Amino acid sequence: MRRMVFIAVILILGSADAIRAADQKTSDREELIRLEREWNEAYNRHDKGAVSSALASEYLFIDADAYVLNKQQYLDTISRVQIKSEDLEVKDVRVYGDAAIVTTIWSGTYSFDGKDTTETIRYCDIFIRQGGKWRAVHSQGTRVPPR
Repeated sequence: MRRMVFIAVILILGSADAIRAADQKTSDREELIRLEREWNEAYNRHDKGAVSSALASEYLFIDADAYVLNKQQYLDTISRVQIKSEDLEVKDVRVYGDAAIVTTIWSGTYSFDGKDTTETIRYCDIFIRQGGKWRAVHSQGTRVPPR
């Protein structure tokens, strides 16, 4: 009988841990979606400080033309872009402890150095939790061809 009670207690505690882990993953997913949207909005309003705080110091961006930009180079592009219309759709969020991958699709029209472009880009952003805060460490954009 004691053995059965012990097994039941272990199962209950294990279930509680699983529920807490699932709740944390949901909370992390919601936080990452919020961060993606805030990062996008800060970029659009040319708020370098807000964008910078979303990025880790070692942030690396590979754009849709395969150019590789470090954090400062990426921040320097902010003033060169004027968003005319856009839609940001979060497609997938995967959390692996203190690391996460967020996939989005951005569609819109923008002006870069005065040249207007309309396109759709699929982004894969990798985040790590540093000091209790999620920060992007790497992004890759892939242009989606017109269908």
